[in-house]
Amino acid sequence: KAGVKALSLWFYGDPNNDAEQMYVKLNGSKVVYDGDAGDIQQAGWQQWNIALSDFGVDLQNVTTVYIGFGDENNTTTPGGSGVVFFDDIRLYPTHCVLSKRSTDFARVDYVRDCVVDYKEVEVMAENWLHEVFYSYYEDFDSYSVGFNMHDANGWEGWYGDAGAGGYVTDAQAYSGNHSLEFVQPVDAVPHWERKTSGSWVITTMQYVPSTATTGTMEYGVLSGYVEAPQGWIDSVIFDFVNNVVFLYDLDPPLELPLVRDAWAEIRVEVDLDLQVSNFYYNGELLGTHDAYQITGLEAIDLWALSDDVTYFDDIMLESLIVRGADLSGDDKINFKDFAELAIWWLDEQLWP
Repeated sequence: KAGVKALSLWFYGDPNNDAEQMYVKLNGSKVVYDGDAGDIQQAGWQQWNIALSDFGVDLQNVTTVYIGFGDENNTTTPGGSGVVFFDDIRLYPTHCVLSKRSTDFARVDYVRDCVVDYKEVEVMAENWLHEVFYSYYEDFDSYSVGFNMHDANGWEGWYGDAGAGGYVTDAQAYSGNHSLEFVQPVDAVPHWERKTSGSWVITTMQYVPSTATTGTMEYGVLSGYVEAPQGWIDSVIFDFVNNVVFLYDLDPPLELPLVRDAWAEIRVEVDLDLQVSNFYYNGELLGTHDAYQITGLEAIDLWALSDDVTYFDDIMLESLIVRGADLSGDDKINFKDFAELAIWWLDEQLWP
């Protein structure tokens, strides 16, 4: 069809698969997968976007389409074995793919629609001369190794359980030298003054070593905990056995591959006025909720259901929209930010 520029497909692997290079061929012209060959060992749905121009063929006369693995020219040595599922194989025109934006452009495109226009100005105007503030921040560096976080302000084991608060460690750290050692029976609750309006973002850095292979953990976002009756917006589930991450209440769930041996960001955006919440893992959208349960935002619950150690660091609650519009980084929304936005005015980064 006229205007078609990209091929998109979703694939689902298996931990028992052999790692082989995946490819797609149109009329004999091959494009290899641009990610890790081991991604076909992940038991979760992953998207592969391909620019049709990469094939270098006449798109008006496509007669064959193949999906393959390994070296097709090796006819003597057997390739690997396994099973991979495919779904939602689609053609698209040029469109917005957030992961394809440059880092610099993504910073000014805080409305996240791949174009810098009046929408960013509206956000900036709504927050004009406001100052960015952190409502909650914990990096564990003000405490000594072995400190029980149950004794820290704004933190406790689930409803006062001192044995579930978790302990400070220096075995891993995203920033500074310390983080939270996370293992059963930890069921820790960072909490703050309850928010009932505005747009907020919770970010948390997580480290899952390759040695964590049993059980699960839950990262729950609570609308009420102390100041209001207990209520859950949703929980991010980390399955260490099947190496996937998904939302508990999203049906059907979107599964993303679990990041191991590296720090990954958990990000939850909550708009208490529009009643919408967005959950992200490692920069990818896990799911969106019409936030029917959001009467407020008061806490997160870190619940370990595994005997294997993982780590958390840099837990932060801040104003979402104000932070995005603070382009100059001076914690204020003013003409410095507007001037930087003007440099990118009407620029867009659609793909491909």
